[in-house]
Amino acid sequence: MFQSLENVDLKQRTGNQCTLSIDLTESYRPLKNHALVINSKSKDWFAQDTIPLRGIPYMGRYKEHEYFIYGFQKWGMTNSFLASKIIKDLYLNNDNAYLSLFSCHYYSLSYSKIYLKQMLHHLYLGYVKFHFHTKKNLQRGQGGLMKINHKLYAVYLDKQGIYHYFSPYCPHLKGLLSFDEKNQIWHCPCHQSVFDCYGKLIEGPCLKDMNKQK
Repeated sequence: MFQSLENVDLKQRTGNQCTLSIDLTESYRPLKNHALVINSKSKDWFAQDTIPLRGIPYMGRYKEHEYFIYGFQKWGMTNSFLASKIIKDLYLNNDNAYLSLFSCHYYSLSYSKIYLKQMLHHLYLGYVKFHFHTKKNLQRGQGGLMKINHKLYAVYLDKQGIYHYFSPYCPHLKGLLSFDEKNQIWHCPCHQSVFDCYGKLIEGPCLKDMNKQK
């Protein structure tokens, strides 16, 4: 939950509560071991979000007593509010003009075609060209997935030239990990768990460090 304040220097903030300063256009977000302050001058902020191929988010009843919200397309503040209204009306059996539009039970194949070429291109880059490495092409400060004796590893080559080997699967729910060279982190694209380059947990939902191998 965000607390909105005016004329507050967020760099001086401490504690576990997220804070948004309207006048200074800054936000303070506490993490496990440090705080993240984001403002108009921030250069290294990145986010992972979902964009459904049907073009609009999924909001509604999936089946009895189960509700589904997914694919906010980087419009989380607006769409989460709309989703809460839809789910509330479904739970109370009230009418809502947007129920059919955001229903979870249809998929637009014709609309998804416009993303097909782009999706295949990024799948190739992410899972083939930039994903798998050999010891010969891995440079210092780089990490990636590598097959050694027919077994898959996540491998990091540190600045001193030492190789570090890990299981390539996130300890949370076994998502295949990716390495972000710029930020020197491993991250899980499934549920956004983040680990440092040596496999130490930075941010969950995972509760464990990466599994070391060898």
